[in-house]
Amino acid sequence: MIELIPSPAPQLPADSSQASAEDAGRKHLERQAAQEKLGKLGDRVRATAYDEEFAQALAQGLISKQQIRDALAPLLEMIDEPPQSAPEDFATQEARDQENPDQERPPEPVAQSREITTIQLNTTARLLLRKKETPEAQKKAVSVFNKSREQHPEWNPDLQNIDLRETNLEGINLQGANLQNAYLERANLTGAILEGANLRGASMGAILTGANLRGADLRGTDFREATLTETILEEAKGDENTLWPRNFNTLWPRFL
Repeated sequence: MIELIPSPAPQLPADSSQASAEDAGRKHLERQAAQEKLGKLGDRVRATAYDEEFAQALAQGLISKQQIRDALAPLLEMIDEPPQSAPEDFATQEARDQENPDQERPPEPVAQSREITTIQLNTTARLLLRKKETPEAQKKAVSVFNKSREQHPEWNPDLQNIDLRETNLEGINLQGANLQNAYLERANLTGAILEGANLRGASMGAILTGANLRGADLRGTDFREATLTETILEEAKGDENTLWPRNFNTLWPRFL
């Protein structure tokens, strides 16, 4: 009888599995450390973007998009998205043309626009208008916002769902703004311009003395706690869900 002797199982190095575990653990720690650095970078970027002074500088045109690109250039280069090169100055162009008079001059680059996008304007507006610690700061914020409206007449602020409770917005220009479902309880909107604004579903228990709401959309708006002394409401559009202060004469045929 032939005795069958089983072949021995292949022997792995004693420390092979241990080395693999150590390598995986090291990579995990390295990845975790890298993610923490990235998180801290994101925190710093967000802190700058949401800084009120930075937002005001952006709204006033004191800084440009190209300057922000330049500041972020090292990071953009890391992800193969370098910022656009700066336009060649006039003196450099003239010197190059004198050296090569027969060489056709390339088209001049488009100058970087100082205009900011609608998204940036809306984000800046939300930062500017939130409640400030002092009346002076709140007044300055309204002034900056109104100036931005003058600089960007085509911009209709999108501020839906914004919380502006107890803020002083006296004299603010919110003409044509989207304030749907906004919270404006106890806000001071004395003399505010809300002509043509979308106030559908907004909580407007605010001081609206002398405010202009001509042509505004008031469907579902809650005015029960509002002060409507000398408020202009001609051509405003309300419905059966619009809530008015007690004993307020809405003269509905004028609004529908």
